Amino acid sequence: MTEGIEVRRFLKKIRTAQVVPNKHNIVDKHRFGDARLSAVYAQAKRYIIDRKVLRLYQKLDLRPGFLSIVICNTWRIDKALDSSTVEIFEWSFTNTQWEPSSNLENWPNFQLLPVEVPKKKADDPSKDLWKNILKKALLLVLEAAGYNNLPTKSEKGKLSRREMAEILFNFYLAPKRKGQVRRNATKLCIKDAQFAAAARALRKNIWTEVIDRSVLSSVAIIKGWNSSVMIRDYLRYAPLAPSVTRILTENRNCLPLLARIKPSQWTRTDLFSRHLWVKDGRKTTIIDRSGFSDRIRLFGTSVTKRLSSFTTPAAHRWLMRAPVSVVSAFSTSLNTEVVENIAQSNLPKRVPAIVLRIIIKSRRIQPGVRLEYQRVYREWAIRCCNIWSAQGYKYLRENIKNLTNEFHDVLDWIYADGLARGLPDKNSTWQSMMRQTVNWHNAWSSARSSRRLRWESILPECEIDGYKVHPLTTSEDLNLEGYQMHHCVGNYDDWCERGDFRIFSLVDPAGIRSTLCIEQTDTGQWFVQQVRGTCNASVTKATHAISRAVAKRYTDTVIEQIENPQ
Repeated sequence: MTEGIEVRRFLKKIRTAQVVPNKHNIVDKHRFGDARLSAVYAQAKRYIIDRKVLRLYQKLDLRPGFLSIVICNTWRIDKALDSSTVEIFEWSFTNTQWEPSSNLENWPNFQLLPVEVPKKKADDPSKDLWKNILKKALLLVLEAAGYNNLPTKSEKGKLSRREMAEILFNFYLAPKRKGQVRRNATKLCIKDAQFAAAARALRKNIWTEVIDRSVLSSVAIIKGWNSSVMIRDYLRYAPLAPSVTRILTENRNCLPLLARIKPSQWTRTDLFSRHLWVKDGRKTTIIDRSGFSDRIRLFGTSVTKRLSSFTTPAAHRWLMRAPVSVVSAFSTSLNTEVVENIAQSNLPKRVPAIVLRIIIKSRRIQPGVRLEYQRVYREWAIRCCNIWSAQGYKYLRENIKNLTNEFHDVLDWIYADGLARGLPDKNSTWQSMMRQTVNWHNAWSSARSSRRLRWESILPECEIDGYKVHPLTTSEDLNLEGYQMHHCVGNYDDWCERGDFRIFSLVDPAGIRSTLCIEQTDTGQWFVQQVRGTCNASVTKATHAISRAVAKRYTDTVIEQIENPQ
């Protein structure tokens, strides 16, 4: 009996004995199967715990004369108590101190204007805002822990860095709920309602403690009447609030130009003076130098564009007196030669801003200041003003699409044929320009019926809200479309082949066809250049909406391919 007890004790000692490690029994037990991923993950969690990153919002008095709004203990907004000046800081996890922030792309973002008023409690934007803020903070923590130093592609049998990041995000942002089985759910007691309340408090205090109404009004003007104003937009201009509000008072219509001018120049009291903007016999001015303005860069190319000075004082004078929406349109094209032509066109004294915006954004024009373009601008503006005077502004707006189509058709004719023959001449009227445009389009269509150009459309054939969208990618496609729809789209194959245009055939749920042409801007975005029905007829509002959706989808697809090349 005692011998049996001794044997069992001996076997128990053997089972509990530790194995002496050697080269044969050492097993790699790193989390994720990779020591580097494991180290970055562990360091990120230490940063999160030590810095209390999950604390969404605090209002503190950290400096005399300033009120501080701290977000996730990662970002800080200091608002001066006696002025509208704002200073922004970002926490350096490696240096363990607050540092001035220069890259607003690292900041969380939410909409200020137009104000979102949810109709239902379920539509409260704060319900998603807190998750977006925390995810942005966790991403910064990962980068501080060495995420960017990890290989982008995973080795066989190991997780990728992206999968490791998703595990970290899910640990904090995907809490396990009752009745759910989720392997990667956190055991943390994160309650959506509490964090949504904190997000609402954050939004409220930014509105009441940080936002200055004059600065916000200035930012809204800079962004444009149909654009949303985000918190990042406000924080870009708020640090130089005195200069921004001064320009709001002195040169309100010139505010959109600040989007192109470097902030270091905003404090100049002569920022929009003739001395800076007009050459007056000089080769260049400070406007033409790289230290003055930001560049507009085309996607995927090295082509850049920035502000340039005017040759004549008349062009500067015209722009300084133009409506704010017209200056905003100029800030997106930066085509000073168009302004030079407009200033010398002898336009009517009162021209609707909507007409001037279309002229400012006109493309496919030969470089230089030319009488032919000035005649076109004047005659088309007179035609629009006559309609405005006779039928009213509402009628003008309702028909501006058709008027714009006429304007672009005439510009196409001048670009390809008119300038070489000195047309239109000084005796030309708008009716004579339209007649010559139609004749040229018909002759060109006949001459080009045998062309065989091809190009690619990044957006394949698809369906959007019941509309069938079919890309036209050959000269034959355009000629057939033009023949069936009785318009001149067949003449646009050169521009399509160069990459300036993309053309689609649209068919609505009722089977009614229309032709959409989208054009690439200098910033690489795609917008609706024109959309027409049979015989160049106007189309419905629903078709216009689908056309804008196609242009946006095309832009998004281009950006996605640039950011994630195959």
